[in-house]
Amino acid sequence: MTPSEREALARLERLAAGLTPALAAAFRRALAAIRDAATLDALARAVEQGGTEAVVNLLLSVDSEAAATQALARGLVPAVTATALTTARVSRPLQGLVATFTRSGFPEAEAAAQAMAVDRYRGLADELRPVLRGVVADGIAAGTNPRVVAQAVKNVVGFTDYDRRIVQSFRAALESGDFAGALGRELRDRRSDSVLRRLAAAQDGALTPAQVERMVAAYERRLLNWRAETWARTAALDATREGQRVAWQAAIDQGAIDGPLVKRWVTRIDGRERPGHAAANGQTVPWGQPFYDPSISAYVQVPGQSTFNCRCAFTVRPAALADL
Repeated sequence: MTPSEREALARLERLAAGLTPALAAAFRRALAAIRDAATLDALARAVEQGGTEAVVNLLLSVDSEAAATQALARGLVPAVTATALTTARVSRPLQGLVATFTRSGFPEAEAAAQAMAVDRYRGLADELRPVLRGVVADGIAAGTNPRVVAQAVKNVVGFTDYDRRIVQSFRAALESGDFAGALGRELRDRRSDSVLRRLAAAQDGALTPAQVERMVAAYERRLLNWRAETWARTAALDATREGQRVAWQAAIDQGAIDGPLVKRWVTRIDGRERPGHAAANGQTVPWGQPFYDPSISAYVQVPGQSTFNCRCAFTVRPAALADL
């Protein structure tokens, strides 16, 4: 690995770490926009009268989509803009454009970030639909009070279907007396550990329904916080790479680059990399052409595009130096 490649990986990590808290807050605001799209009473009526699709349509309406997308954009626009400006400052061919980019407000970065916000909302909504349908269908099948189902619906906004199954299995462990299994959950609320340990040792006790609900609610909160942090980490890495791409493309569009460029995929090889990304390491293509990502069998403009927690970076250099 060359010094420039090591620096590209280190810069990606530094910038992404700085962006993650603001993007986690943006994610939580987007979830709040979806959650607040319907009152508890409206959701309860939808459960009672229309079933699953009525609930989905209430929470994932056109208005909530606009509000949630705007919330994501409030985090992504400054993230992509900041990384684009940083790229211009540290890349010698782009340094003469820093003042121009700053004065203009970097509309190219804003447009790219807005497109990312739309894409991220769609991904979030696609993950949420089966979760909402499952919660409502289970509640109706069990004859649960519609208002209780409505509250459960609000509680799962932000979860994937996998997350929902994790919560269900945690609840099942508590209700069935598998307290040792519950104690093995990393995201449990450890304030309940003494109760669980005592029951596990006694081997004949049980939690009250109120205790189960309290522990499950705490588990859901901690899982949602973890989901926000992991979403934000991936978005920060993507925003950093997108900012780099936007800065170079803007310079090309303004005629500031002499001659053709190539970009080179750089993978952090440390035993944690995806096999497909290890295979992609060193892949070099002309600037205007996409990389091939073997891990998803698709072409992407930047490494790891929208791939969960991908730490890959890319470098840019004149085509004449591509083999050096």
